[in-house]
Amino acid sequence: MANFARAFQQAGAHSVVVSLWPLVDHQGMEFMKVFYGHRQAGKTRREALRLTRREIKTKYPHPYYWGYSSCMARGERLHK
Repeated sequence: MANFARAFQQAGAHSVVVSLWPLVDHQGMEFMKVFYGHRQAGKTRREALRLTRREIKTKYPHPYYWGYSSCMARGERLHK
């Protein structure tokens, strides 16, 4: 995962949201829409990821739908 994110960062991306396993299309799309909605609202990457997970977890309690993502910025994970 880190090498994949690093490749995009070396190509100029400041941060990369990566998946730890294959996504379910609808829920994955919903996750990203919520995440980028928080980013457009001015939330930091870390805060947007935290809020998105919380929202998706409420709708889809199984971790498969909300626990797969990691946001990497400058080679570091933004969640704990």
